[in-house]
Amino acid sequence: MHTDRLLGFTLLELLIVLIIAGLAMSVVAPRFGGLLPEVQLRSETGKVVSLLRQAQSISMSRGVMIEVAVDGEHSSIQIKELGEAGTPMIPLELNAVLSSEGRGAIRFYPDGTSSGGRVELQSGQRIRVVQVNWLTGQVQSDG
Repeated sequence: MHTDRLLGFTLLELLIVLIIAGLAMSVVAPRFGGLLPEVQLRSETGKVVSLLRQAQSISMSRGVMIEVAVDGEHSSIQIKELGEAGTPMIPLELNAVLSSEGRGAIRFYPDGTSSGGRVELQSGQRIRVVQVNWLTGQVQSDG
């Protein structure tokens, strides 16, 4: 049996599908907008954890004390000993607090220990904490 009709979709059918898809996206998209601050907070926390672990590694491999400066006022963190040629200041998109003055430092020693400390990152009502254990120098975040 032979048919003369082409198989496919009409323009009207395609328009109906596009309208339904557009309506579905307008309902679903705003729900994902609330996830953005959480994603940003996780990203910034990851940057801080990575930088602190790098500082501990440098301290142990070079056999020197390494200091990481945290400036809550300017929302930045930097491995001080590497200066201009080394690790740049990482601007944090969120509030970083180390001490009541908003500035402070965490020191890592060649034997793996540290001065200890904590960095809090805040986005709206959400807070993430990065802890540095003074005895082991282990860097951990709460999320």
